[in-house]
Amino acid sequence: MLFRSAGAKPANAWGPGPSPLKAHKLPPKLPTRGMWPPVAPVSPGDPDGAYRSLGRLKHYRGGDLEQPGELRRAVEARSYNGELILTYGNEVGTAWIANLVFSLRASGIEHYLVIVMSDAHCKALSRPPWKISCAWSSWDFTSCKNKGELRRLWYSRHHYMSRVIAETKLNVAVVDGDMFVQRDFYPLLKAGRKIGRASCRERV
Repeated sequence: MLFRSAGAKPANAWGPGPSPLKAHKLPPKLPTRGMWPPVAPVSPGDPDGAYRSLGRLKHYRGGDLEQPGELRRAVEARSYNGELILTYGNEVGTAWIANLVFSLRASGIEHYLVIVMSDAHCKALSRPPWKISCAWSSWDFTSCKNKGELRRLWYSRHHYMSRVIAETKLNVAVVDGDMFVQRDFYPLLKAGRKIGRASCRERV
């Protein structure tokens, strides 16, 4: 199976103002080795390593994806070899988002972008030591822009998947924020017709 559901800092560690940990559900302690696994070497010409992007992309904190040029900047910063993984979440799902990102890194994958619903949430995710790359959105789907409105969150994945494909022609994988990855799934995705036969024997 490739996917499954899934001591305090000093007072001044986050700078002035209250700590963002409580407001955005970020745990005060996490195993650092799980956040940043070592970069595994990839042999030149190894087809299974074509999408191992860990260590090849810079951390990114984007702005409002509805502003001109913001989506393209985010895609250029976070895509790799023609691929981009999109995930999404709100404050309640922050721990799930972090779990997914750390599992992607453990599989050698760093070309993801987390879409959240506020700049403050993205800022919290971007802080060390998590350094989760993200952008936020003010997009309103027919008056769903209310606090706690889950439809806006759910529909945003289709909205941005469609935009990325239409505007940049990249391949996009949309992964729910409450999943985690057990290994690099690109060899299966790129296997063409073999994927149908493989999926009969493996749980994907």
